[in-house]
Amino acid sequence: MARREQQHFVLWVMLLALASILFTTDANAAANLHDPSGSFTGLLDLVKNSAANWDTKLKQYAKTLFWLLASIQFVWTFFPLVFKQADFGEIVGELIRFIMVIGFFYALLLFSATNKEY
Repeated sequence: MARREQQHFVLWVMLLALASILFTTDANAAANLHDPSGSFTGLLDLVKNSAANWDTKLKQYAKTLFWLLASIQFVWTFFPLVFKQADFGEIVGELIRFIMVIGFFYALLLFSATNKEY
């Protein structure tokens, strides 16, 4: 039994040594990202430059997802009105409300992020 406990102890020591080596190399890599003055402008510039590459792609994905969700909401809103045989005024009122809400959130999606330099 003592031999098995010794093996477990050695295994834990080796695991902790490996973890400490991995974390110190990550800390050293992170230390190289900022300039000697102590600010992280290098990291911010790296994120800013790479964001320009994937901004348009992510915005296109967001628009596609928005319209898919809007179509689901349209079905979810208007099928119960059709099944309960709602009158024309109620359907038009719901349609106007739906267009206003979807239009507001689509405008929010379009104009939420601008590429201004600060």
